[in-house]
Amino acid sequence: MINYIITFFLFTIFSFGQFNYHLTSYAITPNTKCFFGLHGEAEIINGANIINTCYIRTDEGYIVIDSGPTYHYAQQAYHIMQEEKVLPVKYVINTSSNELNILGNQFYQERGAVLIGPESYRKYFTKNEKISLDKIISQDAFENTHLIPLDITLNKNKTINLGKTTIEIKKLESKKAKNLLVYLPKSKIIFAGNFISDNPSLIKNEHDSKKEWAENFNTIEALSWRYIISSHGVKRDRKALVNTKDYLKLFQKKIKKSKPKVVLSKHKAIIKKEITKRKSHKITKKERIPCIHYTNLNKAKKSAIKEHKYVMIKYEADHCNPCKRLNKLLKTNEHIKKMVNQYIEAVKINRDHDNEIPDYDVFATPTILLINPKDNRILVQLEGTETIEDLEDALKVFVSDSHHVGLALR
Repeated sequence: MINYIITFFLFTIFSFGQFNYHLTSYAITPNTKCFFGLHGEAEIINGANIINTCYIRTDEGYIVIDSGPTYHYAQQAYHIMQEEKVLPVKYVINTSSNELNILGNQFYQERGAVLIGPESYRKYFTKNEKISLDKIISQDAFENTHLIPLDITLNKNKTINLGKTTIEIKKLESKKAKNLLVYLPKSKIIFAGNFISDNPSLIKNEHDSKKEWAENFNTIEALSWRYIISSHGVKRDRKALVNTKDYLKLFQKKIKKSKPKVVLSKHKAIIKKEITKRKSHKITKKERIPCIHYTNLNKAKKSAIKEHKYVMIKYEADHCNPCKRLNKLLKTNEHIKKMVNQYIEAVKINRDHDNEIPDYDVFATPTILLINPKDNRILVQLEGTETIEDLEDALKVFVSDSHHVGLALR
C-alpha cells in the first residue's frame, strides 16, 4: 500500500498537461461513482469528453468501467479517485471497442491494471483498423494517447471477484462481442455501455442487428437492478431504457416506411438472369483502376444529367465503424470502381460534418443510394457493410453498356 501512496503524491506534483477536462464525479452509490460526458459530438472544445466512465471502489482497489477518450482524461479521472482514497486500479473493463471508450487504457496499464474488453477490440490489431479521434480533437488533448492491446479479450461471460465485490461481465450478442454489459448484483447496478443511451442516435451504429439489439432489452430488464448507466446521457433509471426502446421502435418504423421497394429486390429474377447471361469483364492485375472520386450533390446531378449518368450517394459518420469497413471495400473492389468511374457521379455525405444533408429519409449509416438525377427517384437503397456484393450486382445491371436493362427497370 505504501507504494501506491508514494505514487499518488508523486503524481500530484506533475501537471495534467495543457488540456483540462474539468471532471467531476457523481455518486451512484457510496462506492460507485461516474463521470458523465457532455452532450454532443467529439470536437476540439470538449476533447471528446462525450462518454460516461465510472469507477467502483472495493477494499482491494478500483475497477474502472471504460477508460475514456484520451490518456489525459484517464489521468485526471485517476487523480480524483486517489483523492477519494489511495488504492490501485485493479481492472479496467471496456464495454465497447469504440475509441471513445478505450483510449485511456494505456494510462491504467502503466499503473498495473488488467485491461478487459470485447472480442471486437482485436480489429485494431488483426485488421489494422485506424483510430480517427486524433484528427478530431486538439493535439494537447490527444497527447500521450496510444492504442494498446488488451490483457483479456472476451467473447463470453466472465465473473470477477475483488474483495467483497462481484462483477458479472455479460456478452449479450449472439455473434462476436462488440459490446459488453457489466452487472453488480449486490449493488443492483448495470453499466449498459452502448446498449442504451439518452441519445440513442449516437449508438445505433454499434449494433449490426437492430432486431437482436431490441431482444437485448429483454435480457437487461430481466436482471434485478436499480441503477443503469449507459455510455452517453445522464439518466440512471428505467427512463434511459425506455427512451432507447422507443427510439429503436421509431427508427425501425421509419426505415420500414421510407425504404422503397428496392429495384434490386423487386427485379431480383431479371437481375440474376442478366448477370448470369452477361460475362463480367475480368480485370487483370496490371490494370490500375482509379479510386472513386466524390463531389457535392448539386455538381453531381448537373454532370449526371448532362452525361446521362446515375448518382450514387454514400452516407457515413465519423464514429461509424461499418462505414470505415465499407470504404475499405469500395477502395479495393475493382469492378465497382470501374463501373462508378464510367457511369456514375458519386457523392459522399458525412452526417457529423455536412450541413446540407439531402432529404431522402436515410436513418442508418452506412447507406448507399443510387438515384435517377432527373427526378431524384431512388433506384437502389442498400444499408450496411454487407451490401458490397449487392451493390456490385445492382451496378452490373444499371450500368450495362447499352443501358437496356436499366431503362427497362425504370
